[in-house]
Amino acid sequence: MPYPSFLEQAAETYAQTGHPLAGRLRAPLTEAGRRTAEPVEADISTPTFLASALGTPGAHAIAGEIAEFAADLPWQVAPSLQANPQTCDRHAFIELVGPDGLAVTDEVRFGLYVQAADTVYPPHHHAAEELYFVVSGTADWQKDDAAFALREPGTLIHHTPWQDHATTTRGEPLLAMWAWLGDLNPQSYRMAVENL
Repeated sequence: MPYPSFLEQAAETYAQTGHPLAGRLRAPLTEAGRRTAEPVEADISTPTFLASALGTPGAHAIAGEIAEFAADLPWQVAPSLQANPQTCDRHAFIELVGPDGLAVTDEVRFGLYVQAADTVYPPHHHAAEELYFVVSGTADWQKDDAAFALREPGTLIHHTPWQDHATTTRGEPLLAMWAWLGDLNPQSYRMAVENL
């Protein structure tokens, strides 16, 4: 894996939040840093909004580490967003560690997510427990039917299994780390019914 120091720093960043699930990332991420990277074919070229996401004022310190390699990653677009011309070029993710990651493991899925400014990621859910960590960009996050709430860099956001959640950016792009724990089956990922 070409980014072992980042994976260790990411594990530490999660652990410092004090969330009870965050500690479960330390061993798999640290171990993944010792593996050889597997080739993954990119869906898209480097997102045009990635550079501005990395340079957003108030970004968490880990953004500097991500900037060292982010432009070289094989970025992907979630299949549920590919078919919609309004969303397909506004979101991108990469699984760095996991069953489909650059470092392969069946313990967790971990990676990066970037969303363009003034963009909606519609409500969706999945079987996995999910831990987002906001690296840059203040955005509105929603769980179930609760009101959207602003979340700033340095915030950890926990989604329980099958919990609907959505994200809306305003005038700046969003960059976040994400992790799945528990049931890692990607086939469980679904958009909420009203968005089908």
